[in-house]
Parts: sequence; structure tokens; C-alpha cells
Amino acid sequence: MINNKIKIFVMGFATAAIIFGSQNIFALGQKVYAYFCDDYKIEIDGLELKLMDGTRILNYGDRTYLSVRNIAESLGTTVKWNGESKTISINKPKAEEKIVEKTIEKIVEVPSDKKVNYQRLPLKLNKKSCIVQINGFEKKNGLAYVYLDVKNKSGESLNLNYDKAKIICNGKEYSSTLLSHDFDNAIENEDKLTDKNIIFEDTNDLENEFTLQIPVSSSSGSSYKETFEFNISAD
Repeated sequence: MINNKIKIFVMGFATAAIIFGSQNIFALGQKVYAYFCDDYKIEIDGLELKLMDGTRILNYGDRTYLSVRNIAESLGTTVKWNGESKTISINKPKAEEKIVEKTIEKIVEVPSDKKVNYQRLPLKLNKKSCIVQINGFEKKNGLAYVYLDVKNKSGESLNLNYDKAKIICNGKEYSSTLLSHDFDNAIENEDKLTDKNIIFEDTNDLENEFTLQIPVSSSSGSSYKETFEFNISAD
């Protein structure tokens, strides 16, 4: 034949013969004529398909036939032939179970090597909003007294939040008491409070080096909020 195509006589159902090239063709009472197409090429995703040993491309009825196994396995599937039920099974590989490892970040608090610089009184912090000066400290009857002056220079009314003030010593916090104070927490602009005190309770075990925090915030509706912090040595 032209183009080296050899006319062959094929007995049986062509597809069964194409699945397994090594198997015989069984006659089913029908004769068909097919042609070897050795000059044909098949590409998958732009790559030429390599034919298995002994496998050839056929042309029958203006259709091109090739071993099912050849194409299936090139696409990553598997082919099985069940002779009893005469069934061709093409199966995709089972997806491998993916184990997702969840990494939990463990935060370890490392003590700071930076030594706190405790200072003797009086101590002053002069900030944009106001000036807070700690003048003295004393302990008596389980209470601690902090004596201070405050000058408001913010241009608005401020609150010296003595009820939220706290002392921190060796990781322990001491809260201000609700005992009477000698001043109101509101400080109008340009006002100055002098010789006032904040009282802290349950301070029998309080050591002489500690951190004092006093919150200051706006009382006129702005978002201003700031904490004045002092590292005090009360020796």
C-alpha cells in the first residue's frame, strides 16, 4: 500500500485487540479492515508519546486507534483487563493523603538583661501634656504613701487617674486604695496640684526599689492617654 501502510485483516472487536497488543484478536462474526500507520505521531501536552514495544497505531473507519494502556499510563492512570467479565478498567491513582503539620509558635519570655535604673526622690517627668513630680514616699501601717505635684499644661482638662495608679515590685502589683485622697482627679488647664498624695494598700512586703505608674487622660473628650512611670529607690 501507499506510504508503507499494510492492509491487514482483523478479526474480532478492534478495541479489545488494541488494549493489550500481546493478546489475540477474537472473532465475533465480523470482518474489519485496518491499516498500520507507522508514520503517525501522537502528542500529549506538546510532547510526543513514546509507543510501547510492539505497539503500532492503526487506522480503521477513518479513526485512529492505539493501545488503551499506552495512552492511559502516559496520563498517569492504570489499566486492567478482566477476562471473565470482559471489562477494561481505567483508574486514576488514589490521591495521597497529605499530612499537614501545624507549627505552633512557642513564645518564651526571656528575662531582660537590662538593669532597671532606680533613682532616689524627688523625680520629675516633664511631658507635653503635664509635669508630674514625685517628692516623697513612706510606708506605715501596711499602707504606702506617694507624695507628688502635678502641673497641667495641655490646653485641656485632664484626669490624674490615681485610682488606676499602681506600684510594681518583683512582678507583684500593688493597687491604690479607695481611702480618701486629698485632691480631686480633675486638673484644669494651667492648674497645679501641690503636696498631694496617692495611697497604696497591702504593702507590708513592698521592697524599697519599685516602679510607680500613674495614668493621665483627657477629661474633655479627646483621645489623649498617657502613663507616667518612675523607677524609684526609696532607701
